[in-house]
Amino acid sequence: MQLLDFISLVAKARQPGLPSVAEQLNVDPDYTEVYMKGALALDAELVFLDSEETDLLIYEKEGQRYFSFFSLWQLLEAVDEMLSEKISPEAIAARLLEYRINDA
Repeated sequence: MQLLDFISLVAKARQPGLPSVAEQLNVDPDYTEVYMKGALALDAELVFLDSEETDLLIYEKEGQRYFSFFSLWQLLEAVDEMLSEKISPEAIAARLLEYRINDA
């Protein structure tokens, strides 16, 4: 799942009667960290790791590098807020990535 896929998942989960993102991913947002596989990039694969597994900015496992993106609860909150403001998924993705690279 890439960032745009995740944003789409959040948008769909906002509809009444549908399972939450956390339920669909089978994770606890308070204890899940979101990493990007290989690089901080729009086309990078998102990986959801238990916060007890790692708290590193760059995590390496089995020769693969993962770059810390956001805690899941923070990402969900940010995406939901921007969707409420009618910001396009592409603009949301770009803003989040820009923030993570330049400000976080």
